Amino acid sequence: REEQINRLASELEGQEKLEVLQQQLTEHSQQQMQCRSELDRIVGRLQSNRRACQQLSSSLAKHQKSGEYYQRLLSLSQTASGELAGKPKLAFEQYIQAFYFEHVLHAANQRLNTLSRGQYTLMRRTQAENLRSAEGLEIEVMDHYTGRKRPVSSLSGGESFQAALSLALGLSDVIQSFAGGIEVDAVFIDEGFGSLDQQALTQALETLAGLSGGDRLVGIISHVEALKDRIPHRVEVTKTMNGSHIHQNRA
Repeated sequence: REEQINRLASELEGQEKLEVLQQQLTEHSQQQMQCRSELDRIVGRLQSNRRACQQLSSSLAKHQKSGEYYQRLLSLSQTASGELAGKPKLAFEQYIQAFYFEHVLHAANQRLNTLSRGQYTLMRRTQAENLRSAEGLEIEVMDHYTGRKRPVSSLSGGESFQAALSLALGLSDVIQSFAGGIEVDAVFIDEGFGSLDQQALTQALETLAGLSGGDRLVGIISHVEALKDRIPHRVEVTKTMNGSHIHQNRA
């Protein structure tokens, strides 16, 4: 009987161990399911992150390409507008104007050489005072008596008039030569003769007389008495208490 009791006790102990093992197995199975569920979630998130990474890489490549294209356009725009840092401030429009301005100065200097008795030549300033200033259409004058360039603002009143008259006539010549079919038939000069000495006045009138000798009408608006005897056809305005009167004189 004692052996039977021992045997039954041994079987009972084994049964308890089996139940413990089964319980542990159940717990491990649940943990395994949880781990698989967590693994599936992580794998799904990883795949989603990979797709997002690929899209981000593609978008970044497009952004870089767009950035490079924008920089090229920006550089071109700044060059055309004369706003490129560290470069001369010469806009495309001014560049085209400078091309024609050179022709105007060339034509003007043909007249100014005579009016100034060979002393002055008008030149386009090709470099601004600094890289922050615009350039291209500024004028300076070469003084052949001193061999130096100087600002046109340093010219005297009479010299400034000579330069302005030369530029006006030079512009007229260039318009006719470039505009094809456009003719400047009349030129009117308003004042400025009072600042000229006798010799400069004579040269200015001879220049204008040469123009009027062709197909062009030259009109002078002035109050300088010395001009009256030198202008063959005049329209004089006389001011009185009863109003102004106009009458035409022929020398």
